[in-house]
Amino acid sequence: MSRQRRVSPRVSVTRLDGRTSRLPAQAKGVLIVCTGVLVLSPDALLIRLMTVDEGTLLLLRGTFSLVGYLILLQILAGRSKHLAGYIWRPDEWALSRPELAIGCLMSLANICFVTSIVHAKAALALVIIASAPAFTTVLSRVFGGGAVAARTWIASWLVFAGVAAIFVTEPQGGDLIGALAAVGASVILATTLVVRGARPVRMLRSLALAALLTALVAIPFADPWSVSGSDLALAALAGLIVLPVSMELIWRGPRYISAPEVSLFLLLEAILGPALIWLALGEAPTLQAVLAGALILGTLAAHSVLAQRALRASQPTRNP
Repeated sequence: MSRQRRVSPRVSVTRLDGRTSRLPAQAKGVLIVCTGVLVLSPDALLIRLMTVDEGTLLLLRGTFSLVGYLILLQILAGRSKHLAGYIWRPDEWALSRPELAIGCLMSLANICFVTSIVHAKAALALVIIASAPAFTTVLSRVFGGGAVAARTWIASWLVFAGVAAIFVTEPQGGDLIGALAAVGASVILATTLVVRGARPVRMLRSLALAALLTALVAIPFADPWSVSGSDLALAALAGLIVLPVSMELIWRGPRYISAPEVSLFLLLEAILGPALIWLALGEAPTLQAVLAGALILGTLAAHSVLAQRALRASQPTRNP
């Protein structure tokens, strides 16, 4: 009998990291973050394809993503054969205050994100959410008290102008609810970044807590009996694959590249997400949304490039 080689789940999930081990840190970080953004890009489309109400959608999204994060934690820890024992180990879930805060904030962000995608055009919602770095600047200055570069303030005000233009020209009726929810998601994400700061935070555990809280909040408003097989399949795809894999890759990126570079590549989500919905559902963005989005994304992209150049210039050169 021939001996078959068995590949463990941990090896299969970390294969991308292993295959890039010979790459320079810069190229490795870019590849990891871009892969995470590509995996995340269908998320808005999956929400739009589901036929259930918001409460049921949030319950499915929270439940499946909780399972997805727990499975990924098992795979990364290399203890997939002892799932139940690992989940209930107190030392694994003794979360710090920043981790608890991030879990609560990300749960609120998830609720706002779903509401924005359901009620507003995808391009409008994702562009507003992409403005989170500008809100981060303001919150960091208010609560951190640190100095902020002039280019950052200029970029922030241009972004705010783009968001204001969206509200003046776009939202009507239900779109206004979605736009306001998108602003809420953007502010909450910015707050999460400020809370996280430079602290050592175990993001997967915080995200698992966020998924649990999302499901618990949605229970009173959900109608599980209205869920079809296609809805279950879409929720499973989002919760078991799209969210855990993309979040792990995106949060792993800062180990290899700077925060401005990560922010730059995250802007791709605001382009790819609406593009997929346009192709699948025929929802084309309006000219006003395109122009405002171009101002917001162009400003953030230019700021990220300038910030990266300034960061490199501030680093001492090494003599060969």
